[in-house]
Amino acid sequence: MRKKVRDVVSEIIAQNPLYELLMSTNLVNYNALARQISVPVSALMGKDARVNTVAKALTDIAPKVARVPSVPQFDVALDTGIVEKERELRELAELDPQKVYLAVFEGGKVRTVEQAGTDSLPSNQVLLRVTFRGNRAAYHPFWMLFNSLGLEVDHLIRHDNSLYIFMDRKNAFRALPLLDNLSRQAQRSGTQPD
Repeated sequence: MRKKVRDVVSEIIAQNPLYELLMSTNLVNYNALARQISVPVSALMGKDARVNTVAKALTDIAPKVARVPSVPQFDVALDTGIVEKERELRELAELDPQKVYLAVFEGGKVRTVEQAGTDSLPSNQVLLRVTFRGNRAAYHPFWMLFNSLGLEVDHLIRHDNSLYIFMDRKNAFRALPLLDNLSRQAQRSGTQPD
């Protein structure tokens, strides 16, 4: 007896935390996700599954996704006018500590994330700062989540309890509702930071 498309789609979603996370946000593009999983659905069914049929199955199971993935509580901020620079160690004394978000030592140099000065106009790139309410940043595949939704991440730095996510301004404004939704879910579920 062959499985129904809905059952196979449900099984694939349940076995992949990223897909569960996408479904739990209510911001997922069902057609895009259907295109992504149509090959494994076809393989498990033993026949070709049409993308439209897979998308319909996704919309049918969306309210029934029983387990919302555990997301530690976090806060998010959007900063503009932020640049990343590489400096010599001797230049540290010249930095205004109130304008520096992060300084990382790498092979005799210092890489900083800081507010742009008047001499360096910021590009169209912005910084999303995700700060987890705990001692350290839990690993979160935000970049995979963003990329699966077509939101490109230029650069990501993980340090202590924060993620510094550099992305295009347009993508950042599309990512904010997603992060806000995930943050509210974490607060409702009461997930405690580790």
